[in-house]
Amino acid sequence: MSAKDDFTDGIREVVVLIKVSDMKRARAADDTVVSRANAARRASVVLLTAHFESYLKSIAEDFVDYLSSGTLESRAIPPALRDLHTMSLVKKIQNSSSLAERTAHFKKLSQVAQLWNSDAKPSRGALRAEV
Repeated sequence: MSAKDDFTDGIREVVVLIKVSDMKRARAADDTVVSRANAARRASVVLLTAHFESYLKSIAEDFVDYLSSGTLESRAIPPALRDLHTMSLVKKIQNSSSLAERTAHFKKLSQVAQLWNSDAKPSRGALRAEV
């Protein structure tokens, strides 16, 4: 399912919650009903915010997946994103507690180095959404 489809489903949930809190009926009812309706409205704002955050995260992940398709030259990848991936690996190398762990990270260094060669097309998966 696409990010847009997920967000659309989330909006449907929010609309249902808003309908549950029908203020026209609540205004005529007692204070408890009004309080519940107000709580449902506030909950719908929180739910909408959560769905929107999820939507933005999905779009960012899709963008990184597209950039990491192996079809783009490094110069087309934003420098900040290249820097993020490079520094993340450098920190892993720096914080490695064993030679075997450090060696495994060093082997990934050549893949990350491709990000800095403007004409190179970094291999598929050189960038990851979860850095």
